[in-house]
Amino acid sequence: MRKFLSAAAALLIGGALIVSSGAAATAAPTAAPGTVIATIPVGRYPEAIVTSPDGATAYTANYNHGTVTVISTASHAATGTIAVGDYPSGLAMSPDGSTVYVANYGSNSISVISTASGTVTKTFPMTAGPSSIVVSPDGATLYVIVNNSAVAEVSAASGAVTRTIPFESYVPGLALSPDGAELYVADAYGDRVAVVSTSVGSVARSIPLPADSRPNAVAVSRDGSTLYVVNRSSGSVSVVTASTGAIVKNIVVGGGPGAIALSPDGLTVYVTNQNDNTLSVISTASGTVTDTVAVGVQPWAVTVKPDGTEVYVVNFGASTVTVLAAATAPAFDAATPPSGVVGSAYAYTFEASGNPEPTFAVASGALPAGLALSSTGELTGTPTAAGTYTFTVSATNSVGVVTTSTITITVTAAATTTPSPSASAPTTATSAPVATPVKASASFTG
Repeated sequence: MRKFLSAAAALLIGGALIVSSGAAATAAPTAAPGTVIATIPVGRYPEAIVTSPDGATAYTANYNHGTVTVISTASHAATGTIAVGDYPSGLAMSPDGSTVYVANYGSNSISVISTASGTVTKTFPMTAGPSSIVVSPDGATLYVIVNNSAVAEVSAASGAVTRTIPFESYVPGLALSPDGAELYVADAYGDRVAVVSTSVGSVARSIPLPADSRPNAVAVSRDGSTLYVVNRSSGSVSVVTASTGAIVKNIVVGGGPGAIALSPDGLTVYVTNQNDNTLSVISTASGTVTDTVAVGVQPWAVTVKPDGTEVYVVNFGASTVTVLAAATAPAFDAATPPSGVVGSAYAYTFEASGNPEPTFAVASGALPAGLALSSTGELTGTPTAAGTYTFTVSATNSVGVVTTSTITITVTAAATTTPSPSASAPTTATSAPVATPVKASASFTG
């Protein structure tokens, strides 16, 4: 992540127009994507993980420990342990971050944890062992896989089961559309994704997958248009158009893929490979695996920090969480390049976050005559011609590219003065360049 200036100020020193920082400190370097930042011990045999909406806290469900571990994402350390039911295997966070729901497979119950107090405030009884769990966008309803063969619709307020949707075979994973209208259920032995209408409470249609795929998990793009289906037996991820069920592509990943997570910007998919002890990193733009990262033993679940900067992988066999630096797309920091003066040196630095560090280029238009933009974002030189110049700048890395809106820089001619006549030696002198008020306009996207 590049971070040059914290408080830009335009100064004219010795005829040179520069942009300097009000603070001397710069941000610490960001670890390269895929770098292991930390390995955090948690309870025995963790199976699930969620993060709070503000990204400050992560929670793991520890299957053979009957607990939930609380993790500080700032310190990358466990800060507490909460006792729940037997064999907790699934977790879900309420949209407002106030509540964590824990599916206790062994005790046929759901523990309700207050994130403020770090305690279990309610326990909802279930008729059969719950495993995977998701929460509706409005926070009112839980959808819970029970007995590995049905989905129960549960009131988040009371714990009452309002209806149950049966399946004929093993259903290991589920995901909701962003609007909550459709529930996508991985039907492993049916080699399909069952699409449930949440308003009706029944399967509305099916999305067939290649034979012997054995789907294990589903993720949905942020706009709801695309499904990413993890196929455990075939070692692949199917990219599916949600509205039609058409398979756009099958992407080969590692052995025994189990869990999946999407980056907040939707540009990257992360898949755990339980047989290989690796994490596959997929670009959604190209539909290809761009990296394979070694993690812990039997990576079982994965989540991405809400700001997209870190990936958390739960290692079932090692009873740890691996924290990785994530690749992030460039994003410009809002700023306005100042105006310039003919003959006066000019320097301005564009700022953009992103990992890997982005490179900069002029995307369209023309820079003021005499100025040049480096790949690291420094716009420097000495203007040679007055005028108004418009252009855009792009920042690019392996994840994506972002371009500014139109930038306008005005370059004015150097001012001159004429002194009073001298009786002994009439002459006309030209003064040194005089600073002109800074005026420029720019808006940025990203």
